[in-house]
Amino acid sequence: MSQRRRSTRPEPPRKAVACADEAPPTDRPGLAGAVLVFAAALLVRSIAALQLGATPLYQTPQLDALEYLTWAQQIAAGNFLWPVPPPHGLGYPGFLGLLLALFDGSSDAARGVQALLGAGTCVLVALAGSRAFGRRAGIAAGLVLAAQGPLVFTEVSLLGEGLLLFLLTGALAVFRLVRPPLLCGAGAGALLGLAVLVRPTALVLLPVLAAGLWLEKREDRRSPLAAGLLLACCLLVVGPVVGKISRVNGAFVPVQGHGGLNFYIGNSPLGEGLPAKRLGRGWEMLATEALRAGHTTPAAQDRYYLKKTLGEIGEHPGAFAGLLARKAFWLLQADEVRDTHSYAFFRSQTSILRLLPGFGLLLALAGAGLVAAARRGAPQPVLLAVLLVLAATTIFLVVGSRYRLPLVPVLALYAGLGAVSLFTAARERRTRDLAVLAATALGLWGLSHAWRHAPTHNFAEEWTMTGASLEKREIWPEALAAYERSLAADAAYVPALEGLGRTRIKRNDLAGAEQVLRQALRIEPDAQRAHHYLGVVLQQTGRPAEAVAELRAAHALAPDDLPVLRALAPLAAAGGALDEAAGLYGRLVAIDPGDAAAQLALARLEGARGRAAQGLPAARRAAELAPGNPEAWLVLARLALDTRDAATAEAALQRVDALIGRGHPLVAEAWEMLEGLKREGG
Repeated sequence: MSQRRRSTRPEPPRKAVACADEAPPTDRPGLAGAVLVFAAALLVRSIAALQLGATPLYQTPQLDALEYLTWAQQIAAGNFLWPVPPPHGLGYPGFLGLLLALFDGSSDAARGVQALLGAGTCVLVALAGSRAFGRRAGIAAGLVLAAQGPLVFTEVSLLGEGLLLFLLTGALAVFRLVRPPLLCGAGAGALLGLAVLVRPTALVLLPVLAAGLWLEKREDRRSPLAAGLLLACCLLVVGPVVGKISRVNGAFVPVQGHGGLNFYIGNSPLGEGLPAKRLGRGWEMLATEALRAGHTTPAAQDRYYLKKTLGEIGEHPGAFAGLLARKAFWLLQADEVRDTHSYAFFRSQTSILRLLPGFGLLLALAGAGLVAAARRGAPQPVLLAVLLVLAATTIFLVVGSRYRLPLVPVLALYAGLGAVSLFTAARERRTRDLAVLAATALGLWGLSHAWRHAPTHNFAEEWTMTGASLEKREIWPEALAAYERSLAADAAYVPALEGLGRTRIKRNDLAGAEQVLRQALRIEPDAQRAHHYLGVVLQQTGRPAEAVAELRAAHALAPDDLPVLRALAPLAAAGGALDEAAGLYGRLVAIDPGDAAAQLALARLEGARGRAAQGLPAARRAAELAPGNPEAWLVLARLALDTRDAATAEAALQRVDALIGRGHPLVAEAWEMLEGLKREGG
């Protein structure tokens, strides 16, 4: 009787969990599990970095990685000038710049730190997965992420997505693990703000996490305040940076530029919704279209592309709906659509990447995990909302390998549960459960392999970029061989012909350079670099009139191309086209105000055109930039004399005297003119 009474006596209510440290042990991967995930992830990334280090395109980056590295090197050197417009968010260049400053400019050391960061991302997924679905599922999620080939490649490359995923996963982990609402809101908000500085699309998670924080902790009266704190901390991180960028650019810029162009690429109903515009495949013409239409500021160019996109959508609404459907399908495909470089190219170069699974297996396991979570009544609505919002963001922008990477850690959370559920159902011989989970996984696996993006597996572009990397290191025979391999993959690939021409110019094979550049122009008459390099060849072979014609064609195609401006402007001046030359030099100094030679040339041209007053600012700037150049001071003095500014002329001539004395006839003449001006004024 006493036992019966004790068994029916109501138990006292359990104390609510107050913080993450008091969570049940089954909700954590444990030290051994965390170490296992971290070690496995770091080992895979270290091997990948070692093998990739043998490829020239990894050693000497091109395209986006080169842009990141160049900006980071400037930051490491203490140069904090902002690009106009910024091609990327400040977050990753700032992070990489700090690493370069700490490790004496070693990009290999920076990649090593990024490998550690990638391993940390896997541990964060294991922690969040353990809290959501249990210890075994969490560890499995971390291991699934550790072996994701496209992610591994990205995390050990000079690309921003590794840092982005660490910050996004950190925000999700804080949301799942930290129980005090105010601390949870502040931590998740700050991490999300840092993620936005890497890529502005991370901002789409702000309302999702704020709403989730409010709803999941609604029993706590502090939950509305916590949601507000999440918003405030995120905006507090992002706001000052956006303000600074916008002031530098003269218009509102949401973290990075070129948003209008990217929106057009992804949403023109006449396009594919993929990064299909490539070098030598229409990219140059599209990227300069707004500028050639007269829109010179970044904000105006963004408006141009947005208007163009909306206009095409309005004209072809059905095609736009079909485009979104195709993009949604591409989002689910195992094939990694090339955005910067083809992942398939690097996979062909390294054994470790060939062994690692990709998006297809991840999607299959995640699908099984979603079914298992729904069957156990724990689908994790906030994680589902995050997954759906990230997927929608990718579909409404551009679908590509790096663009969809933010989905990968969230899918890994469900994939861990899917793997464990499949294993458990098989071990316990629960045939029905196993059949449902396996059918889901196999169905998604088959769906993910329905399409293959053939252009991604044509490596002409990667071999051309390899040639450019070898050319930069002056390994000429291998550079030429890489360009030839590119042409073997695609005989009509114009950038490979341009690379061959450029390399032959550097090796003084001008006849061979002219041959391949003319071949490039026969294939693509609007090949801007081919016109440019051919102009250089014609100039060096004593055909200035033909050179000017080619350089003018290159300038018309890309009005802000600095190398073309620097090549064409002096030839135009030498040919007597003073108005054209002045316009070219004016554009050159507008783009690069620190070019002392261009400032001086512009000042001299304005003087020759009888526009001394307009030339004075350029002359002053040239003298400031090159104070040891007597010619700059002499030009300043002559322009000041022409505008009857005796004080400026005298100060400039005194600087000339200090540098070269009065022995030069032009200097003596200027002093005589100054004395005459003083007498007239007296």
